[in-house]
Amino acid sequence: MAHPSLRRKLIALGGLVAVGALVASCAATSEPDTPSEQSAGIPVGATKAEYQKAFADLDPIELVFQTGAGAGSALADRDRAYVDAVDEWSGGKVKIRLAFAGEIAPPAETIAAMQDGRIDLTHALPQYYPEDFPVYNEWLNSTVLSQTEYLVADLQTPILGQELFNNTPQLVDEFTENGFRALAFNPGFSGFWCTEPLTTADDFRGKIVAVGTSVAAQFVTAIGASPTTLPFSEYYEGLQRGVVNCVITGPETAQLVGLIEVAPYLTTWPTGVMVHSQSPFAISTMAWDRLPLVAQQLLFDRLDAYLSGAAAVNISAWEDAADSLRAAGGKVSALDDELVDVGRELVDDAVLPAMRSSTLLDGETLYKTATAAADRTNTETRGFLGIGDDEVGFLEIGEWMDENDPDITAFIQEQLTGPLGGSRPE
Repeated sequence: MAHPSLRRKLIALGGLVAVGALVASCAATSEPDTPSEQSAGIPVGATKAEYQKAFADLDPIELVFQTGAGAGSALADRDRAYVDAVDEWSGGKVKIRLAFAGEIAPPAETIAAMQDGRIDLTHALPQYYPEDFPVYNEWLNSTVLSQTEYLVADLQTPILGQELFNNTPQLVDEFTENGFRALAFNPGFSGFWCTEPLTTADDFRGKIVAVGTSVAAQFVTAIGASPTTLPFSEYYEGLQRGVVNCVITGPETAQLVGLIEVAPYLTTWPTGVMVHSQSPFAISTMAWDRLPLVAQQLLFDRLDAYLSGAAAVNISAWEDAADSLRAAGGKVSALDDELVDVGRELVDDAVLPAMRSSTLLDGETLYKTATAAADRTNTETRGFLGIGDDEVGFLEIGEWMDENDPDITAFIQEQLTGPLGGSRPE
């Protein structure tokens, strides 16, 4: 069972977010050409009372947020925390209706649903459409520098992803051209979840693996398996029927779709072997542009609730996944050193050179930014957790959380008031 204090904290996040808003430049107003410019913004660091006062004379705002989670899942708790925080800080003026698990559109169609106005907020999946998102596909190469260890990755990857996104204007433009704006990035740790133990080249030879990125497809091919794609909603059935032997995904998705029941063998790899399939929490540009500035600022400022919730959910998912794996008689194994070398060779010879020489984005600048940011966020995350260069084992996460109970919200807020604050609407 997930660590109980995490679950309680997650449910309460809507009412416990910090009084201080995120640090960035003070909001400014200009001549009112669009709805977002027709109301004054609110200064950085505004209190809840000041926010509520700013909304007092505004008309009510309604938004639709389709989450990929079922109503009773921990992922839904993460999204409710954000919805509740926005509601409370706006004095009830910004109402976000949650739709669950494909209620309005299937997961692979959420971007189209934002474009046509059926959905305002969602977890977009641009990796399903590499032809429409070539910049995103190349940008993902930078995430190979993120950590892959349990706990560390859950905290570091969304922070690093957002920092790199903020420093890649070409990707910001690509998302805008496709009708949405990224508000945050979700934790991106992944592993092989398989129907049988697979660790060596002989084990993987001839197997079929569902992947979410082009680099993952290259890696799977290089180790002798065959890559394919599946919507995450089809993972369970695909594994159960033998359509695929493994899927590459994270613990929250594994728990969400219940795939551990049919794929209880987890194979992990160290940092520097694979990119992270990071998907953005997004709002349609159609909805964003209609919002008054103070509402845009509130959606940004209350990302402290969303990101804290996302990290808590992922860590809880690891604990639950460990319980599910034990119940299913599965085990956790490390990828064979020979295949780790194959992955790192692919990274050194293809992934990083492709990023640095990219003509779609300023690859060399992104590489330097990503290297520095990855080092910083790794050091700060490990310092916060107090583990140094040590690693908390997958099956020991629950015990470690019971003994340490780190204040995830405080850590996220500290990050948001630093390198991530520059994208606050002005």
